[in-house]
Amino acid sequence: MKKITLYLFICLPFVALAQSPWVAEKGKGYMQIGFTTIGPYSDLFAKDNTYSLTREVSDRTIQLYGEYGIGSSTSVLASLPFKMMETGEQLLQSTTNPNAAGSFTSLGNIQIAARHNFINKDFVLSGQLTMELPTAGYDEPTGLRGGLEALSVIPSLSVGKGFEKFYGYLSSGVAIRSNDYSSDFRLGGELGYKVLEQVYLIAVLDVVSNFENGNAVESPTQLQSGLYLNNQSFFAYGFKTIIGFNSNFGITGAFYGAGSGNLIAKSPSLNVGAYYKW
Repeated sequence: MKKITLYLFICLPFVALAQSPWVAEKGKGYMQIGFTTIGPYSDLFAKDNTYSLTREVSDRTIQLYGEYGIGSSTSVLASLPFKMMETGEQLLQSTTNPNAAGSFTSLGNIQIAARHNFINKDFVLSGQLTMELPTAGYDEPTGLRGGLEALSVIPSLSVGKGFEKFYGYLSSGVAIRSNDYSSDFRLGGELGYKVLEQVYLIAVLDVVSNFENGNAVESPTQLQSGLYLNNQSFFAYGFKTIIGFNSNFGITGAFYGAGSGNLIAKSPSLNVGAYYKW
């Protein structure tokens, strides 16, 4: 069981919402740097049909992620995303406030969190409180935004169990947002298999169901770029792998696809990363 948990901290690509119930031991932790790319794409999922953008959009992220054990059952976590976005040539004519072609680099929504383990016997049960800060920038001429313009408070619970070669967990939570952005319910999980001593293959599922209880209004140019709009929902699935070179260093990779959703890109995401743990 303990050998399993050492690897469950790793491989948190930018788009993954599901959270592990395992916590780092006191004085131990890990750091990861990851890169995620989505697009170029020109269509979003919408409730009744496709939402077509006026220009192709590319969304790339470099993310620093860390977790550190501060007690026998508690970890603190932080995520620092750097967004690199771009719009291409115009595909559709827009008669009002057309967005311009160009690129924009910005911070995304910084996250800080605390995770506490309540039960660690035949199964593991933990709770997490995440604060997602409104630190993302916005470029009006292109409509490119690095994240939601809202403070999000995200309480969640997760339950899991590890075996000699398998592990699995489920997590569930609610994101409550400021600035009249809608809140959402989220459900996620992972099922992993240890192929070799330091190699894991992992199946992932993430679901977000928006309550559509907010009335935030985006500018016309942001609507035409389609990034981080209010009332987003999605059903996403993916696969991850963890390859450890030794007890401290390794690499990760992941592929995520959106099966359906609302105001979410019709494009898969590719993710790679490298980690150090101690």
